[in-house]
Amino acid sequence: MERQDVYKTLDQERAYQGAKWGDLDSRNSLGDFLIYLNQRLQAAIVAYGGPGNEAASIRYVQQVGALAVAAMEKFGAPGRPTGGAA
Repeated sequence: MERQDVYKTLDQERAYQGAKWGDLDSRNSLGDFLIYLNQRLQAAIVAYGGPGNEAASIRYVQQVGALAVAAMEKFGAPGRPTGGAA
């Protein structure tokens, strides 16, 4: 899958989340987003269970990606620092 297709999928998931949950930005702290991200990531790990189960967990991975986008929409997304810093 090409990166542009991944971004399109994340955009679709963000639209779905927006329609389902409304304006996440107005009522959630960064801590809330981190909890949501962790919950979805843990669900992905449980669903995966080992090789051959990628399809079972990739849906959660999409949710994690879109939630990360929502968090950056609210709290910003600074560019990657130069010099190799985290």
